[in-house]
Amino acid sequence: MNILFERILKSHIKSALVFLFLIFGLYYSSVDNSFQYDDKHSIVENPHIRSLGNVPMFWLYPEFFSRDPENAMYRPVVLSTLAFNYAISDYQVESYHLLNILIHSICCYSVFLLLLLIGGNRTISFICTLFLAIHPLCSQSVNYVSSRSELLAALGLVAALGAYVRYAVNRTGPWIFVSILFYCFALFSKSIAIIFPLWIMAYDFQTFRSLSLKRYFPFLLISFLYLLFTKSLLINAIFDEPVRTLNVQFATQCKALAYYFYLIFFPVGQNIDHAFIESYFFDFTVILVTVFVFSFLYFLVRRNYFLLGSVIAFSSLIPTFVVPLNVIINENRLYIPLIGLCILISTYGTRNKLFFNKGLLIILAVFFVLFTSKRNEVWSDEFSLWHDANKKNPYSYRAGIYLGHQLRKMKDFQGALHHFERVLELKPNNPVARAGLALTLQQKGELKEAVKEYKKTLKEHPEMKDLNYNIGLVFQLMHQNQKSIEYYTRVVDDSPHFSLSLNNLGAIYENMAMIDSAFYYYRRSFQLGSIDAKKNLGRLEKRFIEEIEDSLGSGEWNKAEALCRKMLDLYEAHQLGEFYFVISLFEQRRFQESLVENRKLISKFPDFFEGHLQLANNLETVQDFSGAISVYLQLLDMPLKADFEDIVLKRLNKLTKRDK
Repeated sequence: MNILFERILKSHIKSALVFLFLIFGLYYSSVDNSFQYDDKHSIVENPHIRSLGNVPMFWLYPEFFSRDPENAMYRPVVLSTLAFNYAISDYQVESYHLLNILIHSICCYSVFLLLLLIGGNRTISFICTLFLAIHPLCSQSVNYVSSRSELLAALGLVAALGAYVRYAVNRTGPWIFVSILFYCFALFSKSIAIIFPLWIMAYDFQTFRSLSLKRYFPFLLISFLYLLFTKSLLINAIFDEPVRTLNVQFATQCKALAYYFYLIFFPVGQNIDHAFIESYFFDFTVILVTVFVFSFLYFLVRRNYFLLGSVIAFSSLIPTFVVPLNVIINENRLYIPLIGLCILISTYGTRNKLFFNKGLLIILAVFFVLFTSKRNEVWSDEFSLWHDANKKNPYSYRAGIYLGHQLRKMKDFQGALHHFERVLELKPNNPVARAGLALTLQQKGELKEAVKEYKKTLKEHPEMKDLNYNIGLVFQLMHQNQKSIEYYTRVVDDSPHFSLSLNNLGAIYENMAMIDSAFYYYRRSFQLGSIDAKKNLGRLEKRFIEEIEDSLGSGEWNKAEALCRKMLDLYEAHQLGEFYFVISLFEQRRFQESLVENRKLISKFPDFFEGHLQLANNLETVQDFSGAISVYLQLLDMPLKADFEDIVLKRLNKLTKRDK
């Protein structure tokens, strides 16, 4: 066994394969886990990732990150990989998970190479990285497709640091450019990568190299340009619409450090929504953590060989102290700190020639694998995820709301109502819970109660303008057309339901036999990309054609003409509609009008054989035989089917004999 282990350690390829097979084996059962949480607006309902042609736009417009412009983030590398996934597999979730697993595998192997590069003992470095690979706290970053940003940023940062170390050791110019490229890769994956200059400074300080502004300048310049480009997003998050004040955010994240420390070493009770409340500077835990941080800084000054791992472990959490985020505790934020911890333990083990007890390592590895496997099961679908969250944190508004919506989708309306009502007991003015309650009542069929709850929510929170769509839909279901129209027309054009509102307005007007208005709203909805509106327009078109053909078949020429005129008012150019219009005029013996419209028809549709044939027929009727012959000759120059060609030849021969 030891011989096999030594052989693996000595071969880079075999070491890489161990990480690959270990991680794929651990996470393979999760490849069919569903999209979760923010995946809905950033992947499933994000139209921008559905075309590789949008990739250049990802680098220019942060709004392409999501279906909703207000969720804009600048992550072009992440979006490019999602577009690649969509191009090869549409929304088959397996390819998305497989790529996440692959990135995690490459990242872990890159950490192993980095540890060797900075002087780590090969055995200790390998063991430390194996535990990083299977650590339960990595499960959220791997299972949650949207957390790919964390994986890519970590991979880019580790590769950038490795290239910088090679530059520092070998003094060869190309490596600094490689480091810069990987830094850009990380920064364009997630903004937390902006802390990278601290990493290279920590490495130089740890290895007793002089700190050089000239050496750091390219990295600092890139960081400055990145901040300049994304300043509007930062200003909005920090100053314009912060979810909490800066002092509360700072104090809360100080306390969060202690909780993160606990999670890293005791990864039990993992949750998508941890029970954690905001803090203030006078909280005892905040004071204790502050004292610990300053004490640790003093320790690092005295023993700088632990500096690099410590800086990596703590620096990635620095942005959370400044930028207030909705989620206070998020397990995927610990992915990069785990890499720092891995470096710390490897450094300590290498310096002290410490080899860990094999029995304890095996027991710990088994626990890690079991915990990670359990988290994979929890991430299997949205119901499992939020049922677990609600069970562990029953006082969470968010967990209650998300679980309520999952139960609603599963048609467990009573269960859904229970959770929405529970949230409203905890926080009576929660508009999201009340809107969820209303939606559940709507789908349950209690339409009057649903309208009541929707209106109450909209009255208390007028900024939730999108509820106008929900109220309009309920009134439509209640066949109260005028009220439905009133609310649908209030839906603003930047609402995700705007296109649906237009389509539904079309349906209401169609039911009211107001075809012109129905067509108008269907077409507007179709122009915004609505598939349903496209189907409705097709159905309206088919309905027109069928009515016209019925009128022509029964000899109701006036009715056919009226229907054709109405259809042509709606459609700027419609081949069959215009052709039937020509026929209806011809059958009423209005030959000159028919000729005028016939010539318009073939000018718009020069390859329309039937149009040319009808024109020749029209000319024959008005005894313009030379004109008819000319049209027939033109028809013979067209690629005709054999039976059509026979018809043209017979008519042409008949006219030719007539002239003789």
